[in-house]
Amino acid sequence: MKGVKYKLGVLWSVAFLVSCEIDNYDAPNGGLFGRILDEETGETVQQAVPSDLGLRLRFYETGKENSMEQHFYVRQDGSFENSRIFNGPIRIVLEQRNFFPIDTLDVLIQGQTRQDIPVIPYTRIHLERLEGEEKIKIHFSISRSERQTYEKHKITQYRLLWNVSPYLDSQKENYCGRIEYSLTGVSDEQVLDTHYSVELDLSTAANRELLKSRAHLIKGNGHLIYLRLCVSTTSEETDNGNYINYSEVFPVQISPNLLP
Repeated sequence: MKGVKYKLGVLWSVAFLVSCEIDNYDAPNGGLFGRILDEETGETVQQAVPSDLGLRLRFYETGKENSMEQHFYVRQDGSFENSRIFNGPIRIVLEQRNFFPIDTLDVLIQGQTRQDIPVIPYTRIHLERLEGEEKIKIHFSISRSERQTYEKHKITQYRLLWNVSPYLDSQKENYCGRIEYSLTGVSDEQVLDTHYSVELDLSTAANRELLKSRAHLIKGNGHLIYLRLCVSTTSEETDNGNYINYSEVFPVQISPNLLP
């Protein structure tokens, strides 16, 4: 029995020493934060809800051998933050983007470091006017940079999405309903020269059922639902040829008569 206790004591001591060695590694002493900015307008480029399909910021430390790649996702408002990165030089690659390709970025991390990233989105969405509480009508237009060439790009679709949560994008788990229109048969010149309007009729039987099933959430939010526009651009230049640009998320107060 004494031998067993002795062996257990030795094992515990070894485990304690190993854990101390692990705990003695330095914690990350820096971080990175900033925004994805439209370099022509200065506005934040809106993104999808952070997920496997959202804009991903991948980076690795360039000052170390065998540095492991890490990544995190940009928020849907176009901002990003990772507060646990070691000080020193890193190289950044942006993946699953909705803007024209940019070069890799070299950034020196010194404490919590700000690095805004200028880009040119494929399209821009301009909300012009919003009307109604039961039949909500949205007026908007679409534009894009005049500095880029678009021979291999085509604006193919726009969508209106709505949800009871402000986290809203074109993935089906992130909206309650959508209205979509194809633009494949319309020239881009005509798309850019048109003022669009789209109507969300919440009084239809199908939408009333959706509202009824989520009435407790909507009432808790002060009778608010959330809307968002998105525009798709296809490209022949890459294998992943569908890029989606988003408007901001805008809250709309709906009529109490729509809820039980």
